[in-house]
Order: sequence, then C-alpha cells, then structure tokens
Amino acid sequence: WMVHSFPTRRSSDLLAGAGGQWRLPEEAALKAAAAHLGRLKQSREILRARTEEAYQVDAKRGLLSVGMTRQEAVAAWGFPDDVHRIQQEGYTVDQWRYGARFVYLLDDTVALLPAEKARS
Repeated sequence: WMVHSFPTRRSSDLLAGAGGQWRLPEEAALKAAAAHLGRLKQSREILRARTEEAYQVDAKRGLLSVGMTRQEAVAAWGFPDDVHRIQQEGYTVDQWRYGARFVYLLDDTVALLPAEKARS
C-alpha cells in the first residue's frame, strides 16, 4: 500500500477577512483599491501626466502605464481575463485580472498596476 498525501487548502487560504466578513482575496483587494482611489480622486491628483504619444509608445512595447486610457491598456496587454467593477459615489473603479496580476482603473484611466512590467 502506498499512501499519498495531498496538500489541502484551508478556507482561510481562500478567503480574506474584511470588516467582519469573509471575501475572496480579489474582492478584498478591489474594495481596498476603490477606497484608495477614492481618496486619490478627492485629492485631485492628475493621473494622465505624460503626452499621448508617450502612452502610445508604451502600448506598442507592451508596457502598461499609470494614466493610460482603457483603450491604450487593451492595446498594451490585451483584453483582461476577468473584470470586476465597483461604482462609488462620484467615481467608478474597475479591477482587471491578467492571470495573477491585477490592474485598477479609476474612471477609465489606469491608476494602479502590478509591480512587474509596469511603468508609472
């Protein structure tokens, strides 16, 4: 007889605690990003700080940059595997998933990126 042990996943590996509720990690990350981006919008920071030509060059090179429009982001990395949206009072936050990487858009502008292959 051979006994094989397979790693099992605990529910705590699959869920993240958030405000007394359990959520999938992606949902918790989206809520946190929405709160952060809401503060960013209130502070009136400018996201699109470079020229349109600079964003187009990045897109052609496959680089995603903070400040890119939704269309430029799709040109750079293609369509996302999955999209989640939160509508807040006065703004919208989208979470785009590319494999294990997440990109966040604030009102159709790239606002947060994963650490690798990103340019800000």
